[in-house]
Amino acid sequence: MANISSVFSETLQEITKTKLEELAKRRASFEKSKSDAIACATASAGDTIRAVDALSTGVKRCFGIALDDSGSVILQRTKHHQLEIELKNIDRFLTQARYDPSVSTEMLRGWGELLERHLETQSRKYEFADLYGKLVTEWLEADRASSKDSSSDEGFEDLGNAAKMEGRIEWEKNVFTPAEVNEDAISDYLAKLFGIHSPQNSPKGKVYQALEELRKVVERESSQIASDNAFNVQTLRWTISSLVSSNLLPDEKREVLKDFSSNEIILNEIADVLNMRLAALDSWSWGDEVLVEQHRQISGIYNINMQEDLLQAIFLQYIGVKWSLLFKNAFDGFYKYGNGAAWLRMGTKIPLGHKQRLEECLGPLKHRNSVQSKRQALFRHNYFVSQLLTSVPELLGQKTDEGEEEAEYSSMQANQPRKRAINALAQRPAVASQAASVCSAFGGTSRGGGLFGSVSTAPPTGGLFGAPPTVHTNSLFGDPAEPHEENLFERKYKLSHVPIHLKQSLLHIFSTDIAIETATKGEISAFHSVLKDWNPLLPHETILAVLKFLGVSSKWLDFFSSFLRAPLRFVGDDPSSTEPRVRRRGTPASHQLSDVFGESVLFCLDFSVNQATDGEPLWRIKDDIWFWSSNSVTTVKAWKAVSDFAKVTGTSVKDEKSGSARISNVSFREGGKSRPVDPSLPQGDLRWEFLRLNPSSGHFEIDQAMVDKHIVELRKQLDEKCGSVLGFIQAWNSFAASFFSSNFGKPANCFGRAHVDEMLSTHRRIQQDVFATAFGQGESSRNATSVVDFLKKLIDMRFGVKDIPDGYLFFPAELGGLSLQSPFVTLQQIRQSTLESPEELLERLFRSERASYEYAKKLYTESPNHRPQPDSIFAPNARKPFISFDEFVHYREAFEHRVHDGIVGTYTVSDVFDKLRREPKPRPIDAEHNENGAIGTALSRLNSGGTHGGAVTSRSIAHPWNSMTPYWQWVTMMYGPEIVERFGGLSLVDAGLLPMGMVSIFRQKRVTWKE
Repeated sequence: MANISSVFSETLQEITKTKLEELAKRRASFEKSKSDAIACATASAGDTIRAVDALSTGVKRCFGIALDDSGSVILQRTKHHQLEIELKNIDRFLTQARYDPSVSTEMLRGWGELLERHLETQSRKYEFADLYGKLVTEWLEADRASSKDSSSDEGFEDLGNAAKMEGRIEWEKNVFTPAEVNEDAISDYLAKLFGIHSPQNSPKGKVYQALEELRKVVERESSQIASDNAFNVQTLRWTISSLVSSNLLPDEKREVLKDFSSNEIILNEIADVLNMRLAALDSWSWGDEVLVEQHRQISGIYNINMQEDLLQAIFLQYIGVKWSLLFKNAFDGFYKYGNGAAWLRMGTKIPLGHKQRLEECLGPLKHRNSVQSKRQALFRHNYFVSQLLTSVPELLGQKTDEGEEEAEYSSMQANQPRKRAINALAQRPAVASQAASVCSAFGGTSRGGGLFGSVSTAPPTGGLFGAPPTVHTNSLFGDPAEPHEENLFERKYKLSHVPIHLKQSLLHIFSTDIAIETATKGEISAFHSVLKDWNPLLPHETILAVLKFLGVSSKWLDFFSSFLRAPLRFVGDDPSSTEPRVRRRGTPASHQLSDVFGESVLFCLDFSVNQATDGEPLWRIKDDIWFWSSNSVTTVKAWKAVSDFAKVTGTSVKDEKSGSARISNVSFREGGKSRPVDPSLPQGDLRWEFLRLNPSSGHFEIDQAMVDKHIVELRKQLDEKCGSVLGFIQAWNSFAASFFSSNFGKPANCFGRAHVDEMLSTHRRIQQDVFATAFGQGESSRNATSVVDFLKKLIDMRFGVKDIPDGYLFFPAELGGLSLQSPFVTLQQIRQSTLESPEELLERLFRSERASYEYAKKLYTESPNHRPQPDSIFAPNARKPFISFDEFVHYREAFEHRVHDGIVGTYTVSDVFDKLRREPKPRPIDAEHNENGAIGTALSRLNSGGTHGGAVTSRSIAHPWNSMTPYWQWVTMMYGPEIVERFGGLSLVDAGLLPMGMVSIFRQKRVTWKE
């Protein structure tokens, strides 16, 4: 396989070399023809008509313009359509000038200057094409030198890096030592959690029935995975596509897989081999050994990956995907069983008496668009066993961009004093009065009593009056048939399932709930934690015990055991003196089966929290867990469920990544003091990567000390990449643009405009600090004020090219630019679209609720004909006084009730929830892009192939205006005018002469970070 990849790479490099040689020949030929043309025109300087005619003849020769037998220009024979028209017209104008004395010398000189500009523009395009070719060559040579240095230093690399060696020692100590796990305790824990011995009609009995249905699905579907001829061309193509988009394989093997995917003969041969392997599943093994090696991530963490052969990788990927789909379907069925009979639904349960009273005054309560229903949809479709797959296309869409990985903050936390997050919100005065009113009226925020008398808050086990409801089901699990519109409603809340995107969206949900809950209920308490080294430390005994409990057969359990117990040896270790060691703990990184094992075990954690908190969700992505509630007692129960789970399963939480907070509204203090965080909750800040929650304001803020640490690391990495301009830009884009931006959190209304401003100022500081002192090849970075200034100086120093337009750096590669990314553009575009402060919406909510209450009360009390709507099943015989305002708003999150009087617009807490979570959309830049404008004309010629050979690339300036992303619209209007003026259009070079394929392939390769 390596040989094929090597030949492929060498072929591309040969193509690159040939293109650059041809470019040099054409440039030399053009420059000679240009020089001759100017010389001829200069020799005829005494006769302006002859000089212009000589220059016109020279330009035709320079650009290869086609002529007929009479010497006239033939149109549309070259890509220089505009020049062809101008030359044809000038020839005719010159004919007139020879006879017509009214044709002025100034006009003739203008034609000559126009032709000279064409020559200078083409020279400039050749100059920058030559520069681009040299940059590509430099990049290739730097990459080869880096690979050579890496291989020659392989034997000394680990010893030279203490962090890397320490990581390996710790990893080996963990994975080759079996965990101490009491398997009987796990069985007892699961039996109790899932109601194994509970009466059939009890709540836990319903749980056990749901479990039995889950086991049936596992038994039935798993028997189909290893069916005859499971592998064929179609299954191999999606399996290979998913492998290519994963992080499991190195670049070289991914390229080989792409070649496999396009060759049906090879695919059929592979299918035959893998079908034989699947038929002999009982005897499957890894072989004698599997090599492992350490890879440094942009965050500074070293991942340890297995070097498995391609057939093994395809085989295991297929099985992993199949089991992922199986368990996702099974767990979804468990979740939906009996419409909440097993998996309890989140949110406040409205007691029967309360519901009767509300419907008497307000009519039927609509749950569908309530805050609770939206939270439920967000959880179910995005955070419930989120690493399992609902479909193969979902898997193919989970690729992350270079640099989109999470920052590591645990090392910083370990050196900082631990503290409790006990603070009160000092602001939101209008909000405070509302919270005080509600809380004092109901005696707190617990789920019981207060409003309508003493009514049981236990979750109903049947119909409205305790009788089992009649449910029409549409699946094996007995989930209620959902109306089509309900499916459409929930589909609106499905998010991107790339892990870092899910976490960014989770922060939006959390921040939104902080704003709403502290405003309406007075406080919110929360904790966050990460399960310690989940992949490396997860006990095999725990995995197999849980899978067995869930109904996995002994045949598959044996296979999973063989998969887990891989014989491992590090790359570089002497095979003659180092025996492979069998893995006894943890799961292989980046494998679908590892996700299946992890999510199956953590499904039990999710369910335990669900049961302990009466339906509240544990918001979890992989091993990263969040929980919050307006009831601090509920939060304590959730943490106890986490602690009990960890103790039984032989896992633990990472103390340095754990924290809690109790965020209070100013009106919710007791005796003027904040309520303390329960001592059983974890200590430390609530944070995610560069963001840390400030409990005083209830807002996330960027941890500038952590940014400082990563600025130092960025300088180190850029210093390593100074050997290549394109390599430097790729590293800059990944680290300075993508990595920092991703870990600053995605702007949303719940964060407010201050968060966008903080991101902008932090990016500015990053550039200032990185280039504050010289690095790399000293002279190029001395006195550099920004990345643009540095790159211009570096190019000038190495290649002697001065006066580089800014657009050359920012324009896309397919137009001859260097594709430097700017994090400032998108932030500037969304700044004005971002809500200035969440308090604006909450104040509007309270005004609207008061107006809605007064109108509903008026409608109820003053209209003799007003009665509850006829479909209300609680309509009483005698009318009672209208409910109080506190009663009107108490269940604002459980249902949505809009009141309209034609004057007052209703604004509900459901509206607030949606708007606070909303990510601002970039405002389109005001642009002149019509046919007569310079940019519009250049775009039209670009897309018609007039200056670019017809190449149209997605997500770039090559699109029509309305189809461009806002980012590229901004870049076009900001830098386009100078590019058009200097290059005659938006394309800086003639793309056919440049090794665009090589550049494209190189840009797909992952950045190798200095250790």
